Amino acid sequence: MKKTLFAAFAGLICICTSCDSNTATTSGSGKDSTLEKNMAAFDVVSEAFNTGDPGGIDSVVADDFVDHTDHGDVKGKDSLKAMITTMHKSFPDMKTEVKNTAANGDYVYGWMHYSGISDGSMGMPKGPYDMTAIELVKFDNGKAVEHWSFMQPADMMKMMGAPPAMKDSTKK
Repeated sequence: MKKTLFAAFAGLICICTSCDSNTATTSGSGKDSTLEKNMAAFDVVSEAFNTGDPGGIDSVVADDFVDHTDHGDVKGKDSLKAMITTMHKSFPDMKTEVKNTAANGDYVYGWMHYSGISDGSMGMPKGPYDMTAIELVKFDNGKAVEHWSFMQPADMMKMMGAPPAMKDSTKK
């Protein structure tokens, strides 16, 4: 259960961001208004994670939303709503910093920095955490339909409480 919650945490952390002045929109295949709508939808879900209130996501997340995690796909808007509530309880002081975001076609990308204190309930050791990730959300008609998260292996290991990497004994 802890591994599943951790995977869901890592996978859905992209939605824990808030609007930032560093947001950039780039044209790809699609109209600028679509890109802006997708970026705004990304921010709505981000705010739901910040407040712990999932009520506002109904208009910007598809019913058949899929989060692609390393433990398999987590499906459904209701699963996302449950994750918002759980994460807010487990990480009430979570801070997010949007390093950069961009929209291209049906996708919104976010380079994120996360920090705070874990209560130890989601597979992470109790105590402070500090990590970065690239978050990718696919949109269809202004609604989030899929999500992927990409983390530095070292950050993931720190979050899981793994010991520091061993020194390479082959180097002199």
